[in-house]
This record gives sequence, structure tokens and C-alpha cells, in this order.
Amino acid sequence: MAASTMEEIPGGEEVISQGIPTITRGRATVHCAGYSSHIGCYPGARTMADFEPNRGEFKRAKRAIRFPLSRELPEMLIGERIRSRFGQLEKPE
Repeated sequence: MAASTMEEIPGGEEVISQGIPTITRGRATVHCAGYSSHIGCYPGARTMADFEPNRGEFKRAKRAIRFPLSRELPEMLIGERIRSRFGQLEKPE
């Protein structure tokens, strides 16, 4: 998952933040970590809200989405969220 995440973020850097793998560029970050039953992706609350209406098939929290290990990773969905997260923070406020 980290490799495909890095492909989405030219110039991104992989670091450990809050004890989990994190992709960072400037002030934008996306955390992704593996657990015993799922992979968690933490793109932030604003990114999650953008995709809320049509993504009911995975467990979600305000700032995160869980992908069960029993299913194939939805790389397209993950890429959408990552591009959205980094795009939000590159726009002038």
C-alpha cells in the first residue's frame, strides 16, 4: 500500500509519525497502517467528508477508513482519497 501511495504523491516522503507509516509532503499527511484484521487509512476528516455519500461498503470513522484483510485493497478508492487530501492542502485558502 505504501508503494502505491507514494506513486500518487510526487515528491512525497515516507516517515513514521504517531507510530505509523505516513506519507508527507509539505504540511499534508496521510497515515496508513496494517493491523491484525484490517488496513487503516487516515486521510483526515475533510477528505472523508468529500467521499461520504458513496462509500458505504467499508467501516469509517470521522478521519479514517478501514479495509479488511479478507478483501482486495481498493487501490482506485485509496488513490482518490490520497489525491484529494494532498490537493486540498495545495489550494490557497
